[in-house]
Amino acid sequence: MADIATVKVNEVAIQQSPAEKGPDQGTVIVYTPDIKKIIVNSTDKNRFVEIRPPIRRLPNEIPVYMEMIDANLQPCSIQISNGVTIQALRLAPNPDTMTINSAKIVNRYSTMTRWVEEHWGDEMDVVNLSGSSFSFLSFVPEDVSPGLSVVSRRDTNAYKMIKELVKFYRTNGCIYQDRDTYLSNDEISINKSPESNSVDKFLLENPSFKGNHPRAGMIQERLYIKLSFDYVSFIGYLESFDLIEDSASPFRMTYNIIYKAEKTSFVLG
Repeated sequence: MADIATVKVNEVAIQQSPAEKGPDQGTVIVYTPDIKKIIVNSTDKNRFVEIRPPIRRLPNEIPVYMEMIDANLQPCSIQISNGVTIQALRLAPNPDTMTINSAKIVNRYSTMTRWVEEHWGDEMDVVNLSGSSFSFLSFVPEDVSPGLSVVSRRDTNAYKMIKELVKFYRTNGCIYQDRDTYLSNDEISINKSPESNSVDKFLLENPSFKGNHPRAGMIQERLYIKLSFDYVSFIGYLESFDLIEDSASPFRMTYNIIYKAEKTSFVLG
C-alpha cells in the first residue's frame, strides 16, 4: 500500500490575469496548468492510494476503487506542474449507498392503423454514490487534548481523502493542451532530433508560434475514470459532485456523486 505521506494534496492552479484595456471588463480567469499523463506499470492493488485514519479494518470489507485509464485501458495518472498528482484512489470509508440505474431506449408511437415500437439498445448507466468522510480526528500539540476538531481538520487524513475526490472531479480525466508542447510524449521519444519532424521545422521558420500553441486550453486527450466494486466495474466520467457540510455533524463531510458509465461489466459466477 502506498505511503500516505507521499500523497500530495495541493489544489489545481488557477491564475487570475488582469483584463485587457477597456471599460467594464473586470478580471479574466485563465486556467493554465501544465498537465501530463503518466503510465502506471503496476497492475496490482498497490497502485491505489488509501487515505484513512489509523483504525482497525473490518475483516470482510469490500473496498471501492477509483482510477484513471486511457483508451487502451492502461492505468495512468495525471501530473500537474504545481506538484499535484491525481492517481488511483481507494475510497475510505466505503460509500453509504450505491445505486445503479439501467434503462432501455424504447420509442413507441401510433400510426393510422397500429402501434410502432422501436428498440434502440441501452441507455447509459447512471451510478449514484453517497457517503461521508471519516471524522476529523486531530492530534494537536501535547498541551491540548487530541480529539475531534474543526480548526485543525485540514491536517487530518479524512479531510485529505475529500480533497482527493475533489481533484478527480476537477480534472475528470481531461488533459489540456499547453502553449509549448506541440508533440505527444510518444512522438517526442521517437523524434529526438530537433530537426527530425515537420513541427520543429515549422517552428524554426515561424518563431512567433513558439509558446503560442493554437489549441492551447483545449482538451488534448481524454482519460476515463474507472469505478470498481466487488461484482461490477464501470468506465465513464463524473457528471456531478456535491460536497455537503452540515452543522448537525460538524466533524465530517458528506458527498453525493453522479457517475455516467459508458461501459458496464458485471462479474457473475
